[in-house]
Amino acid sequence: MAVIGKKFGALITKIAGDSLVLYFPQTSNKNDKRVFRNIIECGITMLAAFNFINSKMSEEGLPSVDYRISSDYGRSDIARSHRSNTYDLFGSTMNICAEINRIATPNTMVIGGNLYQIIKSFPSFLP
Repeated sequence: MAVIGKKFGALITKIAGDSLVLYFPQTSNKNDKRVFRNIIECGITMLAAFNFINSKMSEEGLPSVDYRISSDYGRSDIARSHRSNTYDLFGSTMNICAEINRIATPNTMVIGGNLYQIIKSFPSFLP
């Protein structure tokens, strides 16, 4: 999942237990349709990787996995640890992602209201 995220311009900010938090720094320009398209395509690509991931898990004798992807847009505070090169995100956007992720159906992607409003404002997602 981290490899897929990086391919779409995401920074990996946290790996905690079974969670992976990605941050797309290019979203500072709310009018850049390409960046928001990358976010959606990143999630779709992660969902498409489900069978591949589980076949690899099976080859290693491990149980299959289910996952949920949640995305939203908004201001987040970023903290960087002095002891490592990792970042951590804080704020209401992270809280919303955690809440919508918890209630999402396994192997689906959900988006929050702020991201939805931005995406629907674009006449199309064509470049």
